[in-house]
Amino acid sequence: MFSIFKFSLKGFAHKKARTVLSVLGVAVSSASLMIISMLASVGTQSVNAELDSMGLRGISVESGEILDESALEIISKIDGVECATPVLGLYGSVGNPSESRSAYIWGIDEYAETVISAETVFGRAVEKSDIMAMSDVCLIDRKLSKELFGVENSVGESVVLNFGATSAEYEIVGICESDSGILKSVSGTL
Repeated sequence: MFSIFKFSLKGFAHKKARTVLSVLGVAVSSASLMIISMLASVGTQSVNAELDSMGLRGISVESGEILDESALEIISKIDGVECATPVLGLYGSVGNPSESRSAYIWGIDEYAETVISAETVFGRAVEKSDIMAMSDVCLIDRKLSKELFGVENSVGESVVLNFGATSAEYEIVGICESDSGILKSVSGTL
């Protein structure tokens, strides 16, 4: 065993340039691997942080049939589930009698601020009593409020939501920050 070690040292001493290049190659390879691993870890953390800020870090359950209240109850009992809520998203338009804007319209229950990280700056969020009473209420963002009504706080005003062949008037009960999580990344309106 000692002779193998002695023979190796003689080889290193005899071919110094080759030894230095080999050592440098191993060092560069190891450093590159460590940097790539660190970047992957930072990238994963960044993606998770962005998903958290958008309120999308979770699971989505879809079905060919309409999921009812009992399905939500079953899902919310799963270990680790903090909140289970129905979410419906449709592309349509929102406006007042004088103008209209294209928008991605979200249908969601009283957990809207939990699920999509919408920070309400004026008024209030949709509440359980609104859901139970099937009230035609909505939140819009500051930017849309300014575009449609000329002010950032248009709580109490009404907007017409058009999605598909359906059109309905909704009372604005809250104004969200324009750059709130998913609102910023998807459409800018609720």
